Amino acid sequence: RMLSGLDLFDPCGGGQFLTLVPSRPLEYRIFTILNPARLVIDVRPTKTVPTDKVRYFLRTLPLYGDQACAFKKAALKEGITGRLLTDASGNTFGEAGVFDRPEDAFGAKTRLKELGERFSLMVKARGIMETPEVLP
Repeated sequence: RMLSGLDLFDPCGGGQFLTLVPSRPLEYRIFTILNPARLVIDVRPTKTVPTDKVRYFLRTLPLYGDQACAFKKAALKEGITGRLLTDASGNTFGEAGVFDRPEDAFGAKTRLKELGERFSLMVKARGIMETPEVLP
C-alpha cells in the first residue's frame, strides 16, 4: 500500500522517473534479468525501520523554467552530476552533492564557487527519512 506515487518526465530530457512513498517500512532490492531483458524491483514489508541519519545537502533555491536544465548542465561542467528534486508543493530545486559531514559540504561549496554564485548554493541538513523541502 502506497501513500503516494508520482510518474513524471525529466524536464531536461533525462527520461522518466518513478517515485513511490510507502505507507509502512519496506525492504527492497533492484536487479536486472537479461533474458528476457527486464528491471525487477523486489519489495517486501518489514517491521524494521532504519535509523534516521542526518546528511548535508548542497542545495539551490527554487529553480524556475530553464534554470533547472541550466543547473544540470553547469553541474556537469564542474564535474559533478547535479540532480533535480521536486517537493510536495511542486517546487523544483537542485542538489550538487550529499555529504556525511558539514565540513565536507562547505568544502564542496567552496570548490564549486562559480556554480554556487550562479545558483545560490547553500548547505542544508536533512535526515534521510525526511521529505525534501524548498528553502525559503
